Parts: sequence; structure tokens; C-alpha cells
Amino acid sequence: MKLVRDFTPVGYNVRRGDILAALFALLILGGLFAVATGWATLDDGFGPDWHCTHPGSGDPVCIKMPRPTAD
Repeated sequence: MKLVRDFTPVGYNVRRGDILAALFALLILGGLFAVATGWATLDDGFGPDWHCTHPGSGDPVCIKMPRPTAD
């Protein structure tokens, strides 16, 4: 913990529990960010051309997106 002691200003009592609490809070905030932005969405085992939504009850509803046509 010498590294932490070197970087803390004089007069602050930073304990190991304080550092662990801050890391835990960052972990929770990172998880909330991933959920809010949809970064960690799953495709339910289908390919990238499928779009699946979860209506709230029951199984997910998946729709295969059409291929782009060459005009």
C-alpha cells in the first residue's frame, strides 16, 4: 500500500476499504452504462442479420432482416 500512501495528500486517511469501495462503485457504474447503452446485448444465438427483442414476458421475438438488394 506504499504506492497509495505516496499519492494521497497529507491529512487524508485512505484505507484499503475506501479504495475497494471506489473500485466497486466504478464496476457498478460500468455495468449500468453497458446496460443503458445496449452495449452488452445478445443476439440469442442467431447471426448478425437477426434482430431480437424481449417483450417483457415470454420468449424473445426475433426477426431476420432482409438482405440489401443490388440496384
